[in-house]
Amino acid sequence: MDYPGEWLVDLPMLNQSFEAWSSAMIQQAGTGQRRALAQNWLSHVQGRKVDGPHDEEWAGQAAMLYADYLQRCADAGLRFLQPGRLLTPGELRGAPVLRFCPLPRPGGTSTRESLHAVFAAKYREYQEKVVRAFYRRHFAGIDRQVVLVDVLKALNDGPEAFDDMCAALAAILQSFHYGGNGLLDWLTGRKIDRVLFAASKADHVVRSDRLHLANLLRHMLNVLDESNRIKAQAGIEVAAIAAIRCTADVKRSDTGREILQGAAAGEKAATAFEPGAIPLDFPPPWDEFQYRFWDFQPRPDPAWRFGGFPNIGLPDALNYLLGDRLS
Repeated sequence: MDYPGEWLVDLPMLNQSFEAWSSAMIQQAGTGQRRALAQNWLSHVQGRKVDGPHDEEWAGQAAMLYADYLQRCADAGLRFLQPGRLLTPGELRGAPVLRFCPLPRPGGTSTRESLHAVFAAKYREYQEKVVRAFYRRHFAGIDRQVVLVDVLKALNDGPEAFDDMCAALAAILQSFHYGGNGLLDWLTGRKIDRVLFAASKADHVVRSDRLHLANLLRHMLNVLDESNRIKAQAGIEVAAIAAIRCTADVKRSDTGREILQGAAAGEKAATAFEPGAIPLDFPPPWDEFQYRFWDFQPRPDPAWRFGGFPNIGLPDALNYLLGDRLS
């Protein structure tokens, strides 16, 4: 089953009250480049007493400004964005359950008809009817999972985007408790006993760097999973994969250095590229390297119609996930 990655980031919300979540989101909005991106939304919510009476028109404007802020963050490469349904609403587009946003704590006692109380009720409705219902529906029949991580895009977007991706991944890992008595086990009655964390776009780096790409993701998970929850409780594998290989491995004629040959996104002709090097350390040494990786498009080849798309790592990934069921 496939679903937008934004929905996965909502899972930690099930363990947070509206007050705790709002405080974390407002604090987050005041850091780094988010500060400028959140200015319109923050000005709107900070200019009104949240313990005052609820105003539907004001609430709709607040939710719209917050959704615009999240979209601006996504466009800037940031990934820890909640609630995810404001970015990819699916069948809930325009639904009243999405008409809320983080609010500052009220200064005094708020009534059931106050802005804060109504938004808190919307938040609880979102937790129950959207987040909890989604995971019960989509995870009830799953005991093997692939989690795709776009490490290269995060390296391209710089340290703030990279750290934001790590924060989102860390929050997700705390909620999953793979294979144990964690939130997903309680929600669905099933245990996920094998997980493949896959660094995607392995064809966007040279052959000798693909192992480094997998190792960077493995190192990242080891650091983020501080309590060793997933390593102790479930089968975990890390790999670098490419579902459709878009490049060919070649060598420079003058130096013998490994490079890639492929058609960059939007281009028709294949050309040679020297992609950036994959860092061996986590966090990456930002002061020592400038990371630059290109996007490529599949190479046209009539033979693929009969032989399937070329790939990197898919046979090993499928064998890990399904091999024991097919032996």
